[in-house]
Amino acid sequence: MRFKIIAGPDPFAGISNSSKEKAINYANNLSSKKKIDLFLKSLFKAGVRRVMFYFNSDLVRSLNKNFEIYPIVPNASEYIRDINKYGMVKTGIRKVMSLGIINLIKLGFWAPKNALKVLKRNFRTMLALLIKIELMQMKKLRVNVVFLHYQITDMALANENAELISFFVDLIRKEYKYEPGLMTQNFSELTKFIQNNGLKVRAIATPYNKKGFMMKPSKKECEQVNKFRFNVYALEPLAGETIKQDEAKKYLNEQKIDKLVLNLGTREDLRKYL
Repeated sequence: MRFKIIAGPDPFAGISNSSKEKAINYANNLSSKKKIDLFLKSLFKAGVRRVMFYFNSDLVRSLNKNFEIYPIVPNASEYIRDINKYGMVKTGIRKVMSLGIINLIKLGFWAPKNALKVLKRNFRTMLALLIKIELMQMKKLRVNVVFLHYQITDMALANENAELISFFVDLIRKEYKYEPGLMTQNFSELTKFIQNNGLKVRAIATPYNKKGFMMKPSKKECEQVNKFRFNVYALEPLAGETIKQDEAKKYLNEQKIDKLVLNLGTREDLRKYL
């Protein structure tokens, strides 16, 4: 099987599930646009042409059409912090006002007629607003699949809110003409939910590895639902760097999964894994 290697989202967010030291290294190595520019050049030279990421304005400005991108929207972790601090209304206003005059004009055809809904704390409208704000900054890039952030996906799953998932899928597919995808930390339950509710989405980004690391509710259950042949993007394929890449590929090949999302955030990572 020929695998597709995708640079994963965690390093660009200063996150590592292998160690705190690794997370600090990622945060330091990718802490500015200049540093991101240099790393993307190294990534390109190493042969990696695909990048998955949580929205990051420096990263978006550094990317170009040499890369195929898989954005995870909206950047829920950032917005949840802001909502807890400022409230939903002020968070929405702050995000809109941070866009600048030109983007405000471009967004203006849509935002005013929905302002009242945002003020009434309509979550679906707020979600669409945040997604539109992020995607409008990527329109010149090669977008492949747009994934819904796992915190939103799994919240909808926990509340059995199929309408929210359907709303996202339609927004991405019909308005932007991109393929919609779902990021989750509960692969087994999500696949059942998708099928039971007739949701038209096949791309799923989720932890998947030989050790069952971060696979919920269990490795066995995830393997059982994988027979439904969703288009799986394997997060943490090396199980927090505890599995060798050849071993990881052998397992994923057996599972008929060909997309490896590797945490590549330093030159050492590039030398070690590519």
